[in-house]
Amino acid sequence: MTRSWRLVLLLVALSPACSGRTKPTLPPPTTVTMPFTVWDADRKPIPGLVCTLQVDTRAPVPCTYTGDDAVFVLPIATLGWGAQLTLSAPQFSSVSERVVVTRARSGRTLTAVPPIGQLVPANNRFVLENGGDVRLIGINAHQLRDRWQHDRQSYAATRDQYLGLGFTVLRVASMCNREREPGSVYDPDPSRRFVPCGDAYDDAYYATWRDLAKDLAAHGAYLHIDTFWCATTLMPDAGARQDHWRRMQDAVRGLATVLLTVGNELDNSCNQITTTDFALPTNLLAGAGSNGGRRPPPRPWGAFEEYHSNTAPEPQRESHNAMEFNQGTEGIPASRVPIILSEMPRPDQMGPAYKYFDSARAAELLIAFSEYHCDRCRFAALLEGDDLAGAREHVAGALSMPLRCKTAGAYDHGQTMLDLEREKGLLRAYRRGLEDPECIAEIRH
Repeated sequence: MTRSWRLVLLLVALSPACSGRTKPTLPPPTTVTMPFTVWDADRKPIPGLVCTLQVDTRAPVPCTYTGDDAVFVLPIATLGWGAQLTLSAPQFSSVSERVVVTRARSGRTLTAVPPIGQLVPANNRFVLENGGDVRLIGINAHQLRDRWQHDRQSYAATRDQYLGLGFTVLRVASMCNREREPGSVYDPDPSRRFVPCGDAYDDAYYATWRDLAKDLAAHGAYLHIDTFWCATTLMPDAGARQDHWRRMQDAVRGLATVLLTVGNELDNSCNQITTTDFALPTNLLAGAGSNGGRRPPPRPWGAFEEYHSNTAPEPQRESHNAMEFNQGTEGIPASRVPIILSEMPRPDQMGPAYKYFDSARAAELLIAFSEYHCDRCRFAALLEGDDLAGAREHVAGALSMPLRCKTAGAYDHGQTMLDLEREKGLLRAYRRGLEDPECIAEIRH
């Protein structure tokens, strides 16, 4: 027998089949890797990228980001499940979108956010300091400061979702309070609904406002602060309220991206304060705030006014009523400052989501801008269900109205618009000017 044959026989004898040994069985995989390529418009890595993937019913999972490669490692059981992908970084627009867990690689490009600048009131709108147009789309996020101070991860998730949807102004409550949880039974009495959160009104508390404003600005968003919420319940001492108002001004002074007001619904039973109690600063973008639903804004007005339409039977057309405080009408002097429709009915009150589209489109035509309101917005919580559907409609409606329409001409609801209402079966039709067909807001029933 040759040497080569002896070697073959030896190898056969040592094989598992001949030795009685079986090949070890590898355990099934327990994880799935989901890769993304994430870069900027020049296909360069994103500095400071934060990325999370939240599979339905599970906690968010962070990615590992190396170069331009973002990798999520997930339980194998989640393969094929739906999930929320969130990508954010300072000076870049956020991404918040639905995806399906898969092994396949996909890519995302983050768009650089140009620095946002000082807002200047210009009759019925805000412009930038250089006179340039600016698109403002607001959302209520009442307890965002609380998340910033106590749960930075949930804060970032909310910020990225709201900005990823297209909102550019976040309205936040200054009074330290904790409301009920989303979805629980609503208590209409604000003196029971708002309770102190336990944080001291100290230097650290006021510093959070400055830090919050800077973080939002770095991500391309303005901060709208209403100072007093249920003031006589949460801060019954009048001297303490004066000190709080002064310190809130000091906290944001010098920041170009903050709108500050005296308070929310000042005529509520648990507020019982008026703007004459609090001097409006002239070196800040400051306003008086709001009164309750469908009630005239408190005056004197400051740099801008706020109007609420919460109780309106046809809220999708309330920006017309808000406009009248700017233009003036019988018994109402014209303020000639921007009007913000800062609260509207929540989705459980509004009805079909398309009403948010019509409302936001009309607001873009007639007033400065409007701010979306919903149940989960009150807690600065992640939006879902009807709250999320309404938010998407609101942004789409605002974006559908060209910015040029704010200055296209005088407001008109004359015979041409009345004929259009009858022809299309509309609730209302408004326009500015007579020449541009895109500057018409059609409002459905």
